[in-house]
Parts: sequence; C-alpha cells; structure tokens
Amino acid sequence: MSRVVFLWGLLVVPTLGGCTPAIGDSCNQSSDCSSQGNRVCDTAQPDGYCTILGCTGNGCPDNAACVMFGTSVSGCAANDYDTPSRVSFVLCMKHCSKDSDCRQDEGYACRNPRGLPWDAVILDDNQSQDVCIVPTPSVDAPSPASFDAAVCTPTAPFPDAVAADASDDGG
Repeated sequence: MSRVVFLWGLLVVPTLGGCTPAIGDSCNQSSDCSSQGNRVCDTAQPDGYCTILGCTGNGCPDNAACVMFGTSVSGCAANDYDTPSRVSFVLCMKHCSKDSDCRQDEGYACRNPRGLPWDAVILDDNQSQDVCIVPTPSVDAPSPASFDAAVCTPTAPFPDAVAADASDDGG
C-alpha cells in the first residue's frame, strides 16, 4: 500500500506544479491566473494576459518586469516632479529575450516597452528588459514631440474677461 501512495506522489505532485499559471499566460478570467486572487486576467489583451496590477519595482514574480504605461498625457512633456501620471497604470509583464519566448501564435512579440509606441517606464533595477507585448504598427508613428500639445500650453485664464477688466472704468 505504501508503495502505491509513493508512486502516486511521484506521478501527481510534479504535474500539480506544472499547472501553476505564470505572468503572461493566456486566460479568460482572473481565477485562471490565481486561485488566491493575487493575479488578474487582463482581458483587453489578445486571449487574456495574466498579470499583477500595481506592482512595484523588482516586485514581480516569475521573472517578470514591472512596467508603468501612460507615464504622461500624449503631447505633454514629462514633468520634473517625479510623480506618476494620473493616467498611468503599472503591471507585471512577462520578461523575454526573443519572440519565441512569447505567445507568438496569439500576436505577442518580445519588445522594449520603453520605445515607441508604448513609451513606458520599467520600474525595476534592470532597465534593459524586453517584455512579451502586442506589437503595434510603427510605420509612420508620430514622435511624442509632434503631437498637438495645446492642452499643455499655459495661457492666461479667460482672456476675454481680462480684456473686459482692462477696459472697465470702475464706475
């Protein structure tokens, strides 16, 4: 009897470890990524993407990179306050060294998220990491400096009111 239990342990226990989802795996819902609720399924990505939202530098498991996307408003120069943008989001992305490390058949490739069009920030110490991400066409992609930055240009508030105040004789 003990021999049967031992053989069962040799066959079943290794397969349980092989079923653990990793960062970057496909998913349909968050429970596909973790039964503990510590990972989520980003269903906006092709065939889902297991990740951790709100990671911190060097805090991602599974040899993944912590990446901040949306670091500034399009067309606005980065500020020097060294604070996250209100439009940014941070998540763990699967680290890779070549396209075949990614789910190529589902549209993912190994790319540097710091480049265009993502213009992301890697929060880890290792700044030279590539991640599995869906590439976007980069043909004729405008540089951030070429966007209309009118939203970032300071102007006098209510120019018509300022002109009316100047012409008012106070009476």
